[in-house]
Amino acid sequence: MLPKYIIKARKLMHILSQIASITGIFWSFKKGLKIIMVRGTPTVVPFESFNPTEDAEALRNAMKGLGTDEDAIIDILGRRTNRQRQQIADEYKSCYGKDLIKKLKKEVRGDFEDALVALMTPSKNYMATEVHEAIKGLGTDEDALIEILAGCSNEEMEEIAEAYQELYDTSLEDAVAGDTSGDFKSLLVALVQGSRKEGHFVDEDTAKADAATLYEAVACSKNEQKYYAERLYKSMEGFGTREKPLIRIIVSRSEIDLGDVKQEFMKKYEKSLEEAVANDTGRDFKKLLLALL
Repeated sequence: MLPKYIIKARKLMHILSQIASITGIFWSFKKGLKIIMVRGTPTVVPFESFNPTEDAEALRNAMKGLGTDEDAIIDILGRRTNRQRQQIADEYKSCYGKDLIKKLKKEVRGDFEDALVALMTPSKNYMATEVHEAIKGLGTDEDALIEILAGCSNEEMEEIAEAYQELYDTSLEDAVAGDTSGDFKSLLVALVQGSRKEGHFVDEDTAKADAATLYEAVACSKNEQKYYAERLYKSMEGFGTREKPLIRIIVSRSEIDLGDVKQEFMKKYEKSLEEAVANDTGRDFKKLLLALL
């Protein structure tokens, strides 16, 4: 059996490699932690002839009476940015006196419902909720925490922290620190704290001394798109589908760099992300994800 310190070191290096692949972390005992974030090619961009009143009316018609026109819902919500979707929701409330998310939840079910709710939730609230889901109850979804927190720009992190405080009446930093431990805790707290400066060095004193030599050994060139491509592949690998990370990555990266993620997916797995999604999902859920791709 391996000594505990070797097991701990291997686990930490695995975590560091994941964070490094997303953020472009370079750790040096002398220089500290450097984080560089670069935005990429989105697959969802602002709809040019956007009219929230017309979209709200079209959605009302799609859900009026018996039956639901799922294709109409997908055609609208799958081709609007999150900001535009919030405008549609506001217009829907103003014109028809109803909450659009609640109405959608009454009309659809299953993975399709989950994906639509993710799309319709303000981005900062959605990601804050996903962090909460990763740490609530017994156990911690470390991969989800890395994926969400290490993939944020400073501005996005501040927005998520603000949303988390509003939704759960506790700070994001306290929530993360209270559910993690050791070096992993130190790394996540460093990402959440305001001292996380893109393109600047963070004092190495923010990390524990016993991990400094391991951090010094890590030098990874940033490739967050490759990381997300791998996460997407794993969500569809083998029997069954892990819908939660599949939805989260496609929804959250669609306005950031999903176009680049698709290229990395093709390069690594020799098939398109669209093909993989189409083969692993079905019905309206599949149609919606493909619209976002």
